[in-house]
Amino acid sequence: MSGLADGLACMGSAFAAVTLLFTAWMRPRIRPSPRLADALGLTWTNPTRMRGEWNGVPVDILFDATTGLVRAPAPAGMRIVSVSQARALLTADRVHTGDLSLDNATLVNGPRDHLVAALDGAARVHVRELVVDMSFRGQVDGGWVTRRLSPRDLDVGSLSIILNTVTEVSRALHTEPTAERLAAIARADVWAGVRRNALEVLERLHPGVVVPVARDLLRDADLDVRLDAARLAGADGTAHLLVHLDDLESAVALDPGGVSRRLQSLPEDTLLGLLARADRLGRRAAARALGQVGTVHAVEAMLEAGFVDEARAIQARLGDVEAGRLSLAAGEAGQVALATDVGAVTVVEPSG
Repeated sequence: MSGLADGLACMGSAFAAVTLLFTAWMRPRIRPSPRLADALGLTWTNPTRMRGEWNGVPVDILFDATTGLVRAPAPAGMRIVSVSQARALLTADRVHTGDLSLDNATLVNGPRDHLVAALDGAARVHVRELVVDMSFRGQVDGGWVTRRLSPRDLDVGSLSIILNTVTEVSRALHTEPTAERLAAIARADVWAGVRRNALEVLERLHPGVVVPVARDLLRDADLDVRLDAARLAGADGTAHLLVHLDDLESAVALDPGGVSRRLQSLPEDTLLGLLARADRLGRRAAARALGQVGTVHAVEAMLEAGFVDEARAIQARLGDVEAGRLSLAAGEAGQVALATDVGAVTVVEPSG
C-alpha cells in the first residue's frame, strides 16, 4: 500500500507541475512593437524597452513576457502607496495631506514641507488615479513613479492615459515649495486640513508673506483655519475674532474642550480680549486656554472674571517667577495680593 501511495503522490506532483506550466503558457503575453512606440512618439530601444519624453517628463516602458512597467522619476525619499499595499512599510514618518479621501486610501511618506506644496488639488487627483483608481497598480517608491501594465493596456489610448497620469504625478512631486504655490493652496483648496497645512508651511518657510494670506483666511469657512489665521494676522486677526464672536461661541457650545485647546495657539492679548468680550462659554474656553499657556500678567484679569482655578493653573505651571507677581485669594474670587518673596504664592485669607 505504501508503494501505491508513493506512486499516487508522485503522479499528483507531476500533474501539478504540468498544470503550472500550462497556466504560464496560456497566460496572455505582452507583445510590444516598434509601431506602438512610434505611435506614442517614443523610441523603440529593444523588445524589452521603450523610452523618451511624455509631456516633457522622461519616461521608460519596460517589458517582460507577460507584464510591463511605465515609470518616470520621483524625488528620492518619497513614497506613496495604497493602504492595502502598505503592510510592510514604515508609518512613523507618514504625512497626512489633510485630504481625508486620499489619507484614508494611501500612505504618504517623505519630506513634509515639500509634499504639502506638491500635492495641490490637481496633483492629488492624479495620485488617486495612479495609486487607487488604476486597480492598485501604481505607486511612488524608490525614486520612481510606476504603474504596472497588463496585456490589455497595450494600445495607444490606454498607454496614453497611463503615461499622462504617471508624468503628472512625477511633475507635481518635483514642484518646489514656493510662497506662491503654498499661498494658492492655503487660499483655495477645498479641504480645510490642506489649507491649514499650507498655511503652516508658508509661515515656516516664507514668514515674510504669510500675513496677507492669513488676513484673507480670517473669513474662511472652517473655524480651525480662522483660528490659525487670527494667530498669524496680528492685530487684524485679534480684531476680527472679537468682532465675529457668534460662530466661535457656537463652536464652544458644541465642543468646549476642543475649542479651548485650539485657542491655545492664539496670543495672550487675544485670549484676554475673548475673556472680556465673549459669552460665558466663550470666556471659560479662553480661561482654560490661558491656564495652559498664559503668563502671570493674565492672572488679575482671570481673577476679576471669576476663573480662580484657571488662574491657579498658571501659577502652578510657572512655579518660581519674579517677586511681585499676583497671587490668589483663598476666599473671595478676585481677591489678590502681591508676593513679596521670589517664588512665593501669597494666599489672602478672608477677612473677619
